[in-house]
Amino acid sequence: MNKILYTLLTFPLLFLYSCAKDESNQQQLYEIGQFTEGGIVFYIDNSGEHGLIAAMEDINNINEWGCLSTYVDGADKFILGSGYQNTLDIINFDCITELGDTNTASKLSVELIHNGFDDWYLPSRDELYYMYLNIGKGGIGENYNVGMFSNSSYWSSTESNSFNAWTVNFTTGSSTSMLKNTFSNQVRPIRSF
Repeated sequence: MNKILYTLLTFPLLFLYSCAKDESNQQQLYEIGQFTEGGIVFYIDNSGEHGLIAAMEDINNINEWGCLSTYVDGADKFILGSGYQNTLDIINFDCITELGDTNTASKLSVELIHNGFDDWYLPSRDELYYMYLNIGKGGIGENYNVGMFSNSSYWSSTESNSFNAWTVNFTTGSSTSMLKNTFSNQVRPIRSF
């Protein structure tokens, strides 16, 4: 009888302990449009634990992509997850602007220290498009332009050819290959989590 009573009393305690332990081991799940990790979540992978965050604001300087008339080997990836490597390829190439300035869109992105984070980079074209769709003017409901994007095009880290790089227009969502020395484009860095 004592064994039965012991089992009946112990089992609920073990169950409660295991539930509490499972809850403490759970990873934080994120939502599109959430303000966290130094910016605004605009992409989440299937696990709900990893994704991409946009800085809260544009970099004030409107600058060139850089490397006009020069092909940057490796900086031509479009897909989600390629912005970081594109940016590294541009930085390692030591791109300068047409006027000899070293403050290119990529350099400004990697040098950014924003809300306590210093691991920002220039998004790929597809990453930029996800940003437009999810927290820009393509966003739905409360996420409509939660990122406060301007009515202009934004530089991506994706090179089109020796003279052009890809942009995404945050008014229409269209993507255009523009001359690398264009000064009218904005820069919105991103980071991974």
